[in-house]
Amino acid sequence: MKKILAFSGSLRAESFNQKLVKIAAEGASEAGAEVTVISLADFAMPLFDEDLEAAEGKSDAAKKLKALFLAHDGLLIRHSAPLRMRIFFNYNLLMVS
Repeated sequence: MKKILAFSGSLRAESFNQKLVKIAAEGASEAGAEVTVISLADFAMPLFDEDLEAAEGKSDAAKKLKALFLAHDGLLIRHSAPLRMRIFFNYNLLMVS
């Protein structure tokens, strides 16, 4: 069974995009995937700054997100907040070390 991580770029509690992610996640689950739905609001991170990271290391939230990424086979993303998504991807995809 494939494991899918599902999220939106929105941080709002009543986000339409997060609601869409939940609907899509239900469909993926019905199709046989094991789906984990998260909210990026639960992973507070500073703006990506390599100097800060070199001095202080990755934030705990960034480490937790990276672990989630590595524990899943695929992503289901509904994104409408480009800055937040860029921060997320910088921490979790580009900086894989």
